[in-house]
Amino acid sequence: MSLITYQNARPWARAIKNKVVAHEMPPWGASADSMKMANDRGLSPKEIDTIVKWADGGAPKGEDKDLPAAPTFPEGGWAFGTPDAVIELPIETQVPATGEIPQTSYFVKSPFPNDVWIQKMQVRTNNPAIVHHATLFIRQLPEGTVIKDGRPVIDGVRQGGARDGLDLQAGLPPGSGPGIRLVSYVPGRGWEAYADGVARRLPAGAYIEMNLHYQASGKP
Repeated sequence: MSLITYQNARPWARAIKNKVVAHEMPPWGASADSMKMANDRGLSPKEIDTIVKWADGGAPKGEDKDLPAAPTFPEGGWAFGTPDAVIELPIETQVPATGEIPQTSYFVKSPFPNDVWIQKMQVRTNNPAIVHHATLFIRQLPEGTVIKDGRPVIDGVRQGGARDGLDLQAGLPPGSGPGIRLVSYVPGRGWEAYADGVARRLPAGAYIEMNLHYQASGKP
């Protein structure tokens, strides 16, 4: 749901209170006991107490003059501006209206003729309502591997691609290398930016594995 305006947030007041009191929202899994971490999205005890009092008090709007400025978002949905390169999912996926959907991987060969050093990257979906999470890996597949509809073909058979989220080697040709994580996506988080002088190497000839977990939304 959107929480940008008061009208957006008001119907969710009780749920917001419950989730922030339980420290489930906003998502922040790191412990604050040892050190202060950059980009900490957790709420302070004072902030949580303010939300509790607001919800328990009937979730009043307050004065319009006290509203903060509305947030602005990058044009086109790109967190770092227009990217130098866009690598698209190699196949259109049909997601059913109901039911549990297993994780599935699709593979795209690096489009670059040489090694490329990536400092910033982002996973962008045009339908966030159905993407539970996604993780991209660098994969070294044996020379001569045939990819059909985004999945490797072994002994003439296109692999199904369904994963249980644990055995990411399943359905890969013998001799495939381990996956090296590039970037992960969950709602509200799907980008990576390294410090100056630091980058991730995408070797020439490597593949990008897009491991995706879709969720049903009630309509196909």
